[in-house]
Amino acid sequence: MAFQSWIFFAFLIAVLAAYWTVVPSRYRPGFLLASGLACYAYYDELFGVGLILYVYLSHLIATQIERRTGKSKKFMLVLGILLGVGLLLFYKARLFFYELLLYLILPLGFRPVNLPLSINSFFLSKVAIPIGISYFTFRAIHYLIEVYRGKFRNVPLLDFSLYITFFPTIICGPIERFENFTKQRAADKRFDPGDLLEGSKRILIGFAKKLFIANTAYNMVTPFLFKPTELSTWQLWLMMHLYYLYIYVDFSGYSDIAIGISRLFGYRIMENFNWPILAKNIREFWQRWHISLSRWVMEYIYFALGGGRRSPVRVMLNLFVAMIIMGFWHGADWHHIIWGFYMGLGLVVFRTWDRFKKRTWPEGRPQKWYWDALGIFMTIQFMNFGWPLLAHKTDVAFLTMLKLLGVPL
Repeated sequence: MAFQSWIFFAFLIAVLAAYWTVVPSRYRPGFLLASGLACYAYYDELFGVGLILYVYLSHLIATQIERRTGKSKKFMLVLGILLGVGLLLFYKARLFFYELLLYLILPLGFRPVNLPLSINSFFLSKVAIPIGISYFTFRAIHYLIEVYRGKFRNVPLLDFSLYITFFPTIICGPIERFENFTKQRAADKRFDPGDLLEGSKRILIGFAKKLFIANTAYNMVTPFLFKPTELSTWQLWLMMHLYYLYIYVDFSGYSDIAIGISRLFGYRIMENFNWPILAKNIREFWQRWHISLSRWVMEYIYFALGGGRRSPVRVMLNLFVAMIIMGFWHGADWHHIIWGFYMGLGLVVFRTWDRFKKRTWPEGRPQKWYWDALGIFMTIQFMNFGWPLLAHKTDVAFLTMLKLLGVPL
């Protein structure tokens, strides 16, 4: 039930009308939960059952985390994280690790045909990926970690389930923070015409971005997506700018629609994009692009590894690990991992330059508009040079990047 389908909008109108006119206020959370599960089960009934089971087990683990202490408490947290990460790896990275294993054991004389047929079938069989799995598992892991830290208490199963399965955001985010969501869940919700107006406007903006800008850009960028190495260098650079425009407008359009639909039900969800095309450096880019994911990775991976409080070498390693995981989240294959490494390299270079700049100009360099303009231009080109790694397999991506540098192929 995609956002742009008539079935979804018929479903949305029916749910919205019943939510505000028929369902008593005390039953609205349960009604919204049932609507979310119905929307999810529309894609696949089995995945709907799996989602219910995952939500139940995660809440059960959160209950145990709150009740226990010491090593037992930490064990339950690790168990909850492994449950979510395990699902992600099984559905999205099973084939990647299988191929990596074969690569490691091939020098020892093994061949895939020598492995038992059942093992080959398990890893190589195509299994549909539950839609939104990257989003609802990350929300659940966030919840478990914060319960472990004592930031908030474990809530009843109904409230937790609604947070995980909130249907406007379960498919494409944002990865909303639980503390923000639960405050709005606890509030006495009454129909507000202003929410209806603002939510509708945001939905229209999202659709306009997707249908008119993103679709047009996609049609123009098709040569890059299918035959990148057949283009000239200047054509490739033009395609990179159009590709940047396409993925930004398309993804932010999805976020606009999700935020707008949430607003119709009285929920104000966090912003996920803040004009990343105006970022003056790569660090600022990741503070503006896919904000909910960037914050999640920074908080639960980068800061958990020590963040910027370690030695310079360790800080660089932390950045690389965080961004490689960011790339792996986008896709379980080598070109996404290398794209993450490329992003990490950009952050390391910028951090080194920033520290040098602060030592050279301790009072701060005078701010001029042309320095900001140069920073914006360089950040855009840095991203454009790396987009082939996101769009193509490794061999094609590297050839495309060489072509971008003017190397004849």
